[in-house]
Amino acid sequence: FTIPFKNHTDISIEMAKIVAKIGDERTWIDLTQDSLKFQAYPIELYWFDDGIFVINSTQEYSSIIGQRLVAINHLPIDEIITKLSSLIPSGNEGRLKYISPKYLSIPEILEALDIIDSADQATYILEKENKLTEVQMTSTSKNKIPWIDLYNKISPMVSLFNQNFEKNYSFQYLSAYQTLQFQYNLCKNDVKLPFDEFIKNMFHEIDNHEIQKVIIDMRHNSGGNKKLLDAFFTELRKRNLHTKSDFIYVMTGRATFAEALGNVYQLRQKANAVIIGEKPGGQLNYFEDVVEFSLPNSQLKVQCSSKPLYTENPKLDTLMPDILVSITADKYFIR
Repeated sequence: FTIPFKNHTDISIEMAKIVAKIGDERTWIDLTQDSLKFQAYPIELYWFDDGIFVINSTQEYSSIIGQRLVAINHLPIDEIITKLSSLIPSGNEGRLKYISPKYLSIPEILEALDIIDSADQATYILEKENKLTEVQMTSTSKNKIPWIDLYNKISPMVSLFNQNFEKNYSFQYLSAYQTLQFQYNLCKNDVKLPFDEFIKNMFHEIDNHEIQKVIIDMRHNSGGNKKLLDAFFTELRKRNLHTKSDFIYVMTGRATFAEALGNVYQLRQKANAVIIGEKPGGQLNYFEDVVEFSLPNSQLKVQCSSKPLYTENPKLDTLMPDILVSITADKYFIR
Protein backbone atom coordinates (compact mmCIF):
# COMPACT_ATOMS: atom_id res chain seq x y z
CA PHE A 1 0.00 0.00 0.00
CA THR A 2 1.43 3.37 -1.01
CA ILE A 3 0.32 6.97 -0.63
CA PRO A 4 1.08 8.76 -3.92
CA PHE A 5 2.40 12.31 -4.23
CA LYS A 6 3.08 12.70 -0.52
CA ASN A 7 6.39 13.57 1.14
CA HIS A 8 7.54 12.34 4.54
CA THR A 9 6.24 15.44 6.31
CA ASP A 10 2.75 15.19 4.84
CA ILE A 11 2.55 11.47 5.57
CA SER A 12 3.58 12.01 9.19
CA ILE A 13 0.96 14.69 9.70
CA GLU A 14 -1.77 12.66 7.99
CA MET A 15 -0.87 9.71 10.19
CA ALA A 16 -1.17 11.95 13.26
CA LYS A 17 -4.71 12.84 12.12
CA ILE A 18 -5.64 9.17 11.73
CA VAL A 19 -4.27 8.21 15.16
CA ALA A 20 -6.02 11.18 16.79
CA LYS A 21 -9.36 9.88 15.52
CA ILE A 22 -9.05 6.94 17.93
CA GLY A 23 -10.01 9.42 20.62
CA ASP A 24 -7.57 8.19 23.27
CA GLU A 25 -5.47 11.05 24.67
CA ARG A 26 -2.56 8.72 25.30
CA THR A 27 -2.51 7.20 21.82
CA TRP A 28 -1.05 9.83 19.53
CA ILE A 29 1.87 11.04 17.45
CA ASP A 30 3.72 13.97 18.99
CA LEU A 31 4.72 16.19 16.09
CA THR A 32 7.39 18.00 18.14
CA GLN A 33 9.57 14.85 18.26
CA ASP A 34 13.18 15.22 17.09
CA SER A 35 12.95 12.38 14.54
CA LEU A 36 10.83 14.59 12.28
CA LYS A 37 13.53 17.28 12.16
CA PHE A 38 10.91 20.00 11.80
CA GLN A 39 12.09 23.57 11.84
CA ALA A 40 10.61 26.43 13.85
CA TYR A 41 9.80 30.11 13.83
CA PRO A 42 11.40 32.22 16.59
CA ILE A 43 8.19 32.65 18.55
CA GLU A 44 6.99 30.97 21.75
CA LEU A 45 3.28 31.14 22.49
CA TYR A 46 1.06 30.36 25.47
CA TRP A 47 -2.71 30.00 25.60
CA PHE A 48 -4.01 32.09 28.49
CA ASP A 49 -7.65 32.40 29.48
CA ASP A 50 -7.84 35.66 27.50
CA GLY A 51 -6.12 34.45 24.35
CA ILE A 52 -2.87 33.15 22.88
CA PHE A 53 0.07 35.45 23.58
CA VAL A 54 3.77 35.68 22.69
CA ILE A 55 5.80 34.83 25.80
CA ASN A 56 9.27 34.70 24.25
CA SER A 57 11.22 35.32 21.08
CA THR A 58 14.66 36.50 19.99
CA GLN A 59 16.18 39.92 20.59
CA GLU A 60 15.22 40.87 17.02
CA TYR A 61 11.53 40.36 17.81
CA SER A 62 11.61 41.33 21.50
CA SER A 63 8.96 44.02 20.94
CA ILE A 64 6.27 41.39 20.22
CA ILE A 65 6.52 39.72 23.64
CA GLY A 66 3.21 40.30 25.41
CA GLN A 67 1.19 40.68 22.22
CA ARG A 68 -1.87 38.54 21.45
CA LEU A 69 -1.93 36.30 18.37
CA VAL A 70 -4.85 37.21 16.08
CA ALA A 71 -4.02 35.37 12.86
CA ILE A 72 -1.31 33.72 10.79
CA ASN A 73 -1.16 34.71 7.11
CA HIS A 74 -4.54 36.42 7.72
CA LEU A 75 -6.26 33.18 8.74
CA PRO A 76 -8.03 33.87 12.07
CA ILE A 77 -6.65 32.05 15.10
CA ASP A 78 -10.00 30.33 15.82
CA GLU A 79 -9.92 28.67 12.40
CA ILE A 80 -6.28 27.67 12.91
CA ILE A 81 -7.09 26.02 16.25
CA THR A 82 -9.89 24.05 14.56
CA LYS A 83 -7.36 22.73 12.04
CA LEU A 84 -4.80 21.89 14.74
CA SER A 85 -7.39 20.05 16.84
CA SER A 86 -7.48 17.32 14.18
CA LEU A 87 -3.93 16.38 15.26
CA ILE A 88 -4.47 16.37 19.02
CA PRO A 89 -6.64 13.79 20.81
CA SER A 90 -8.06 15.71 23.75
CA GLY A 91 -10.74 14.88 26.27
CA ASN A 92 -10.96 18.49 27.40
CA GLU A 93 -9.78 21.94 26.46
CA GLY A 94 -6.77 21.75 28.75
CA ARG A 95 -4.94 19.27 26.54
CA LEU A 96 -5.62 21.37 23.44
CA LYS A 97 -4.43 24.53 25.25
CA TYR A 98 -1.23 22.72 26.22
CA ILE A 99 -0.25 21.22 22.84
CA SER A 100 -1.56 23.60 20.16
CA PRO A 101 0.65 26.63 20.99
CA LYS A 102 3.69 24.41 20.34
CA TYR A 103 2.37 23.53 16.90
CA LEU A 104 1.72 27.19 16.05
CA SER A 105 5.45 27.79 15.62
CA ILE A 106 6.21 24.71 13.46
CA PRO A 107 6.28 25.68 9.76
CA GLU A 108 5.82 22.16 8.37
CA ILE A 109 2.57 21.70 10.30
CA LEU A 110 1.23 25.12 9.30
CA GLU A 111 2.01 24.43 5.64
CA ALA A 112 0.50 20.93 5.66
CA LEU A 113 -2.75 22.32 7.12
CA ASP A 114 -2.89 25.07 4.45
CA ILE A 115 -2.42 27.82 7.02
CA ILE A 116 0.65 29.17 5.22
CA ASP A 117 1.73 28.85 1.58
CA SER A 118 5.35 27.92 2.25
CA ALA A 119 7.23 26.62 5.28
CA ASP A 120 9.98 29.15 4.61
CA GLN A 121 8.03 32.16 5.86
CA ALA A 122 4.95 33.05 7.87
CA THR A 123 3.27 36.30 8.81
CA TYR A 124 2.08 36.48 12.42
CA ILE A 125 -0.59 39.10 13.02
CA LEU A 126 -0.50 40.33 16.61
CA GLU A 127 -2.54 42.77 18.67
CA LYS A 128 -1.82 44.99 21.64
CA GLU A 129 -3.98 47.84 22.90
CA ASN A 130 -6.18 47.54 19.78
CA LYS A 131 -3.20 48.06 17.48
CA LEU A 132 -2.35 45.32 14.95
CA THR A 133 1.21 44.40 14.02
CA GLU A 134 2.28 42.13 11.16
CA VAL A 135 5.54 40.29 11.73
CA GLN A 136 7.12 38.20 9.00
CA MET A 137 9.30 35.37 10.26
CA THR A 138 11.67 32.97 8.51
CA SER A 139 11.94 29.36 9.61
CA THR A 140 15.17 28.01 11.03
CA SER A 141 16.53 25.05 13.00
CA LYS A 142 14.74 25.02 16.37
CA ASN A 143 18.04 24.30 18.12
CA LYS A 144 19.67 27.42 16.73
CA ILE A 145 17.13 30.01 17.91
CA PRO A 146 18.81 32.46 20.36
CA TRP A 147 15.91 32.82 22.80
CA ILE A 148 15.88 35.71 25.25
CA ASP A 149 16.69 34.54 28.78
CA LEU A 150 13.69 35.76 30.73
CA TYR A 151 14.25 33.89 34.00
CA ASN A 152 16.64 36.45 35.48
CA LYS A 153 13.85 39.02 35.12
CA ILE A 154 11.28 37.00 37.09
CA SER A 155 10.52 37.80 40.71
CA PRO A 156 12.07 35.34 43.24
CA MET A 157 8.72 33.87 44.37
CA VAL A 158 7.57 33.21 40.79
CA SER A 159 10.99 31.80 39.89
CA LEU A 160 10.81 29.48 42.89
CA PHE A 161 7.96 27.52 41.31
CA ASN A 162 9.55 27.46 37.85
CA GLN A 163 12.72 25.48 38.47
CA ASN A 164 14.04 21.93 38.90
CA PHE A 165 12.06 20.73 35.87
CA GLU A 166 15.01 18.62 34.76
CA LYS A 167 14.49 16.29 37.76
CA ASN A 168 11.65 13.79 38.16
CA TYR A 169 11.21 14.95 41.74
CA SER A 170 12.83 17.29 44.24
CA PHE A 171 11.98 19.20 47.40
CA GLN A 172 13.05 22.28 49.31
CA TYR A 173 12.22 23.75 52.68
CA LEU A 174 11.10 27.38 52.60
CA SER A 175 11.87 28.56 56.10
CA ALA A 176 10.36 32.02 55.62
CA TYR A 177 6.99 30.41 54.87
CA GLN A 178 7.29 27.29 57.08
CA THR A 179 6.48 25.40 53.91
CA LEU A 180 7.93 22.39 52.16
CA GLN A 181 7.72 22.41 48.38
CA PHE A 182 7.60 18.98 46.70
CA GLN A 183 8.23 19.35 42.97
CA TYR A 184 6.78 16.23 41.30
CA ASN A 185 7.43 16.40 37.55
CA LEU A 186 7.23 12.76 36.47
CA CYS A 187 5.92 9.56 38.07
CA LYS A 188 9.12 7.71 37.25
CA ASN A 189 11.83 6.33 39.50
CA ASP A 190 15.26 7.96 39.24
CA VAL A 191 18.02 5.37 39.61
CA LYS A 192 20.37 8.06 40.96
CA LEU A 193 17.93 8.75 43.82
CA PRO A 194 15.26 6.05 44.18
CA PHE A 195 11.86 7.45 45.09
CA ASP A 196 11.62 5.55 48.40
CA GLU A 197 14.92 7.06 49.52
CA PHE A 198 13.84 10.50 48.32
CA ILE A 199 10.61 10.26 50.34
CA LYS A 200 12.52 9.30 53.50
CA ASN A 201 14.80 12.31 53.01
CA MET A 202 11.82 14.58 52.53
CA PHE A 203 10.00 13.38 55.63
CA HIS A 204 13.20 13.72 57.64
CA GLU A 205 13.02 17.40 56.69
CA ILE A 206 9.36 17.55 57.72
CA ASP A 207 10.18 15.91 61.08
CA ASN A 208 12.91 18.41 61.85
CA HIS A 209 11.13 21.66 61.02
CA GLU A 210 7.91 23.42 61.94
CA ILE A 211 6.17 22.65 58.67
CA GLN A 212 2.78 24.30 58.33
CA LYS A 213 2.11 23.38 54.71
CA VAL A 214 3.31 20.95 52.06
CA ILE A 215 2.88 22.15 48.48
CA ILE A 216 3.03 19.43 45.84
CA ASP A 217 3.59 20.99 42.43
CA MET A 218 2.24 18.63 39.75
CA ARG A 219 1.54 21.22 37.06
CA HIS A 220 4.04 19.63 34.67
CA ASN A 221 3.55 15.95 35.54
CA SER A 222 2.40 13.91 32.55
CA GLY A 223 2.15 10.56 34.36
CA GLY A 224 4.09 7.31 34.60
CA ASN A 225 3.91 4.88 37.52
CA LYS A 226 1.00 5.90 39.74
CA LYS A 227 2.03 3.47 42.51
CA LEU A 228 5.29 5.33 43.04
CA LEU A 229 3.47 7.77 45.33
CA ASP A 230 2.41 4.95 47.70
CA ALA A 231 5.59 5.60 49.72
CA PHE A 232 4.42 9.16 50.33
CA PHE A 233 1.04 7.99 51.64
CA THR A 234 2.76 5.45 53.93
CA GLU A 235 4.91 8.13 55.56
CA LEU A 236 1.90 10.43 55.94
CA ARG A 237 -0.07 7.75 57.77
CA LYS A 238 2.84 6.96 60.10
CA ARG A 239 2.67 10.56 61.34
CA ASN A 240 -1.13 10.80 61.20
CA LEU A 241 -0.79 13.71 58.78
CA HIS A 242 -3.20 12.31 56.21
CA THR A 243 -6.24 13.69 58.04
CA LYS A 244 -4.79 17.11 58.83
CA SER A 245 -6.76 20.00 57.29
CA ASP A 246 -5.08 22.72 55.23
CA PHE A 247 -1.76 20.91 55.37
CA ILE A 248 -1.30 19.51 51.85
CA TYR A 249 -1.91 21.62 48.75
CA VAL A 250 -1.58 20.22 45.24
CA MET A 251 -0.96 22.47 42.24
CA THR A 252 -2.38 21.32 38.90
CA GLY A 253 -2.07 22.61 35.35
CA ARG A 254 -3.00 21.78 31.78
CA ALA A 255 -0.02 19.39 31.60
CA THR A 256 -1.21 17.33 34.61
CA PHE A 257 -2.12 14.14 32.88
CA ALA A 258 -2.90 10.38 33.11
CA GLU A 259 -1.40 8.66 36.19
CA ALA A 260 -0.38 12.03 37.60
CA LEU A 261 -4.03 13.05 37.53
CA GLY A 262 -4.88 9.77 39.26
CA ASN A 263 -2.36 10.70 41.98
CA VAL A 264 -4.00 14.11 42.41
CA TYR A 265 -7.34 12.39 42.94
CA GLN A 266 -5.73 10.04 45.50
CA LEU A 267 -4.20 12.98 47.35
CA ARG A 268 -7.62 14.53 47.68
CA GLN A 269 -9.23 11.27 48.82
CA LYS A 270 -6.45 9.85 51.02
CA ALA A 271 -4.60 12.92 52.30
CA ASN A 272 -7.29 15.58 52.59
CA ALA A 273 -5.38 17.66 50.04
CA VAL A 274 -6.64 20.96 48.67
CA ILE A 275 -6.32 21.09 44.87
CA ILE A 276 -5.47 24.48 43.42
CA GLY A 277 -4.68 25.54 39.86
CA GLU A 278 -5.90 25.09 36.32
CA LYS A 279 -8.25 22.37 35.20
CA PRO A 280 -5.95 19.41 34.37
CA GLY A 281 -5.34 18.54 30.74
CA GLY A 282 -6.43 14.92 30.91
CA GLN A 283 -9.36 12.72 31.78
CA LEU A 284 -9.59 11.04 35.17
CA ASN A 285 -10.54 7.75 33.51
CA TYR A 286 -7.92 6.65 31.01
CA PHE A 287 -6.29 3.76 29.18
CA GLU A 288 -3.12 2.56 30.94
CA ASP A 289 0.46 1.58 30.25
CA VAL A 290 1.59 3.59 27.26
CA VAL A 291 4.14 1.90 25.03
CA GLU A 292 6.24 3.81 22.53
CA PHE A 293 7.55 2.34 19.31
CA SER A 294 9.25 3.69 16.21
CA LEU A 295 8.10 2.92 12.69
CA PRO A 296 10.87 1.02 10.88
CA ASN A 297 11.34 3.23 7.83
CA SER A 298 10.53 6.74 9.01
CA GLN A 299 11.61 6.24 12.67
CA LEU A 300 8.46 8.16 13.56
CA LYS A 301 7.63 7.57 17.23
CA VAL A 302 4.09 6.53 18.12
CA GLN A 303 2.65 6.37 21.63
CA CYS A 304 -0.08 3.82 22.24
CA SER A 305 -2.10 2.68 25.27
CA SER A 306 -1.70 -1.05 25.91
CA LYS A 307 -4.17 -1.79 28.72
CA PRO A 308 -7.94 -1.39 29.10
CA LEU A 309 -9.63 1.68 30.48
CA TYR A 310 -8.67 2.45 34.08
CA THR A 311 -11.47 4.01 36.12
CA GLU A 312 -10.45 6.17 39.06
CA ASN A 313 -14.04 7.27 39.59
CA PRO A 314 -16.65 6.25 36.97
CA LYS A 315 -18.78 9.30 37.83
CA LEU A 316 -16.02 11.79 37.06
CA ASP A 317 -14.59 12.50 33.62
CA THR A 318 -12.05 14.96 34.93
CA LEU A 319 -10.99 16.45 38.24
CA MET A 320 -11.86 20.04 39.02
CA PRO A 321 -9.58 21.93 41.44
CA ASP A 322 -11.04 23.08 44.75
CA ILE A 323 -9.63 26.50 43.93
CA LEU A 324 -9.73 27.13 40.18
CA VAL A 325 -7.04 29.58 39.10
CA SER A 326 -7.62 31.74 36.07
CA ILE A 327 -4.37 32.43 34.24
CA THR A 328 -4.62 35.61 32.18
CA ALA A 329 -1.90 37.35 30.22
CA ASP A 330 -1.91 40.46 32.40
CA LYS A 331 -1.15 38.37 35.51
CA TYR A 332 1.70 36.65 33.69
CA PHE A 333 3.37 39.72 32.23
CA ILE A 334 3.11 41.74 35.45
CA ARG A 335 6.13 39.72 36.64
